Amino acid sequence: MHLDFLRALYEDPPGEFGTRYVSVYLDTTPTTAGAATEVALRWRAARERLAAAGVDAATLDAVGQAATGRDHAVRGRVIFARDGAVRLEGALPRPPQQELANLAPLPHVMPWLAQLPARVPHVRVAAGRAGGQVLAVPASGSGEEERRRELEERALLDELAARLSDAAPAERRAVTGLADTLTALRDGLVSDVLLVGEPSWVPEAVWIGPGLADAATARAALVERGIAAPIQGRADAALARAAAGTSAELHFLSADRSRSGDAASGAGDGIAALLRAPAAAR
Repeated sequence: MHLDFLRALYEDPPGEFGTRYVSVYLDTTPTTAGAATEVALRWRAARERLAAAGVDAATLDAVGQAATGRDHAVRGRVIFARDGAVRLEGALPRPPQQELANLAPLPHVMPWLAQLPARVPHVRVAAGRAGGQVLAVPASGSGEEERRRELEERALLDELAARLSDAAPAERRAVTGLADTLTALRDGLVSDVLLVGEPSWVPEAVWIGPGLADAATARAALVERGIAAPIQGRADAALARAAAGTSAELHFLSADRSRSGDAASGAGDGIAALLRAPAAAR
């Protein structure tokens, strides 16, 4: 999955480092004829939680308009906002597993990305005085699409296994584990990030800086790069931002789709990365 469509979420407008994002996942399943009323009630509960967390009224109003002023034929809606404006929103093909309304240094995009097709076929961008808005519109899936995705997953896992089996570490062009993957992303070396199964580290905190790829499991790693005051954010949110900022593709893989257990077990704590070929070899 290419994450280029996420860059506007982080960069436009750039804002001040540390400005927090609102992330809302809302179930909009039309269970009755009064679907709009149901959604309004769900949003009111979410708004109360966000207001208690300190979200300003302008941002709450912007999110509320996006949550209640849209077509409620979709099963779920995700909205990201900051500084009084919605920065990105999208439809969910299924209701969210858990309705969320939180305030954090980075937008909580990973649950949404996990529901999107491997290729987002259409992105609509709109801009107004209140701020930029990006709407990613996924296409519906099909049996043929699922089969293609399964073949791609198997190929990626086999490629990971092949690279990890190389005798010389310098020639492997793959890393495993969260810490090494974030290091490779900071260095701009990653072509593909592989998430295998359901990694247990996703809610953990890592250290982040103002650059899109500024993320590390150790604070000192960012301080050494001249980032004077790193802050903490969710590991999965930092990973998505770093992948988007370095044009790395993100793949959600099922471990049981590998032809052997070696590829999946080689993915460390559920994450691995394939590295770009050296410039001289391209």
